[in-house]
Amino acid sequence: MKKLVSIVAGVVVVPSLWFAPTVQAWHPVGAISKTVQNTSAAVTAPVEANTEETAVAVKTGDVVRYTITVSNKATANDRGYNDLAFIKVTDKVPEGLESVENPAQRTISFELKNLVPGESASKTVDMKVTATTNKLVLSNEACYTADSLVKDQPQAGCDLAKIRLNIPQTSSTSTVKPEPVVKAVATTTLPKTGVSNVFVVGFGFGMTAYLVSLVTQRRKFN
Repeated sequence: MKKLVSIVAGVVVVPSLWFAPTVQAWHPVGAISKTVQNTSAAVTAPVEANTEETAVAVKTGDVVRYTITVSNKATANDRGYNDLAFIKVTDKVPEGLESVENPAQRTISFELKNLVPGESASKTVDMKVTATTNKLVLSNEACYTADSLVKDQPQAGCDLAKIRLNIPQTSSTSTVKPEPVVKAVATTTLPKTGVSNVFVVGFGFGMTAYLVSLVTQRRKFN
């Protein structure tokens, strides 16, 4: 009886292995990265500014360029099992920034081509700094979704880049009181009519009158 059970079990189990469906290995491995650079600066290069310490310095009116890259880090497969497909990227524009292409657009979305293992694709987005608060840190995050070719390996991820407002401060100058303006007073040179001159002239007239009076009196007595 035990032998019969074993035989039946063998007949039941073994065929089930023979006709088991082949399981395909669809394993794309997506990843996203985002860099930022200040295109208005004299010397600049894209950096992964993920923290406040590494935030890129900007000022009001500068144009910053974000580069969004999606990669497929899966192992190579020549049958397409590990290809990354249906890639969609969404980038929400934070307050204090505006899209150069369309200032009214607050969400930027786009699609990327299918990526084979080891391949990546990028897109740049330019934004203008409109914020005016000094030392303010703005985070701009981009996210992606993707899947395998047969849509059985959904992928998703996000990455961000930070900028910091560094508004130059105008140097304060002390208030200097203007020197008082002294108006020059024009003086007119007056003729010399001092007391001495007046006395001499007066004395001369007096003596003349006295002499005239003496002469007149003598004529009367004669």
